[in-house]
Amino acid sequence: MRYKTVIGHFLCAALLLIAVSGCRDATGYVKRGIEREKKGDFDGAKADFSKAIELKPDFVAAYIDRGDVKYKTDDLNGAQADYSKAAKLEPDLIHPHYLSQFAQVNPTNPIADQAVILLEAKQYDKLDALAATLRTSKQCYADGVWELSSLYNGLVPLNSVPDAAWDDRLSDIGLWAVARPDSITARVAWGNVLVAYAWKARGGGEVNTVTPEGWKLFFQRLVQGASILKAAKSLNEQCPEYWSVLMRAALGLQADRVQFDGIFDEAIKFKPDYEAYYFRRAIYLLPRWDGREGEWESDLTKSADKLGGEDGDMLYAQIVWNLSKGYFINPFQGGNLSWQRVDKGFGIIQQRFPDSLEARMERAYLAALEQYTSAMAYYNRGYADYREGDLNGALTNFDKTIELLPTFYGAYYCRSLVKTARGDFVGAQTDYDKSIELKPRPGSNFPQNH
Repeated sequence: MRYKTVIGHFLCAALLLIAVSGCRDATGYVKRGIEREKKGDFDGAKADFSKAIELKPDFVAAYIDRGDVKYKTDDLNGAQADYSKAAKLEPDLIHPHYLSQFAQVNPTNPIADQAVILLEAKQYDKLDALAATLRTSKQCYADGVWELSSLYNGLVPLNSVPDAAWDDRLSDIGLWAVARPDSITARVAWGNVLVAYAWKARGGGEVNTVTPEGWKLFFQRLVQGASILKAAKSLNEQCPEYWSVLMRAALGLQADRVQFDGIFDEAIKFKPDYEAYYFRRAIYLLPRWDGREGEWESDLTKSADKLGGEDGDMLYAQIVWNLSKGYFINPFQGGNLSWQRVDKGFGIIQQRFPDSLEARMERAYLAALEQYTSAMAYYNRGYADYREGDLNGALTNFDKTIELLPTFYGAYYCRSLVKTARGDFVGAQTDYDKSIELKPRPGSNFPQNH
């Protein structure tokens, strides 16, 4: 299976602004639900999103967020139902994105299905031949992920199935490795399932949510997976996915920068255009792991420059794409990315994958996200300027916020305060009326005692 987030929280960020004129309590539940989801409290998050929907049945963002939680917990039917509801409520914005993404989430990838069938039938020669064909073809999806990864990820069980099913899958792959001792594919598959099994034991929450038993199994399985991979390095045959899995294991094993850089340098020497290496490196360099603020962005710029030309620009866009949808981050939050280069990269992607609806929708989504993020940066600067008494700076920043997000009631309200302080009472009244138009509040009247 090719694992992908269907829509993600940052499309919801824009939708939250659209819904801001609705129920304040519903918005509060969605925000709290997002925080709970980040901490791994999926039951609490789902309850909050459900409460938001109860309070505001047409709240598109709540349906999307609840769908994401259901997707993460492998309730694919429930996720599909919530995404479908969101698509009906906001067809122009949601429906194409939903259709293109959900098709990739549903476990019907033919490569993944074929891999499982061949493994269970013990047709190891055909399984190895399939992997060899995928390695040779170098075929990839529009987001840069190779079709080869579908074979390996297809052999990873769902997180929702019991551990016994994971143990059975590991046993099946072990038999494959014994039957074909020179198969690099069997070793990479074995290591990949063990590493995924380790992250299953840890869970997706913050450090303080992991149980002692979870930590024990996490490190135990990571060590086992890394050992299998390192032993396979002596085989004559090589596979690009080997280093991607090893990098994921190294992240969990808290490899230091020298160790991780060593794996990455070896990987790109073998296959410099393999997207997964740069994706794994970007994750490692996130502040939540081993990186500093702005480091993954600057490192990606260097990697894209080194690759060069259209391939470099396309890689830049693909890593941003995969981080935004698969790792629940807003890539523009720190202000260290070049939207111009992201957009340029998507132009190249669309030239090479002209039939990819997913690429077109992701480009539009990221454009909206970048605009929203920029607008909020201006808004926050304007508010800080106002608090510090810099009325000219505040006015300039609120003007820019409204230029980027003309439906954001908060910017009009704050600008009305600035204009009042500057003595522009007519302009202040106009802005205040606009804020009420966008978000009516009971008993709201512009103060008359100027």
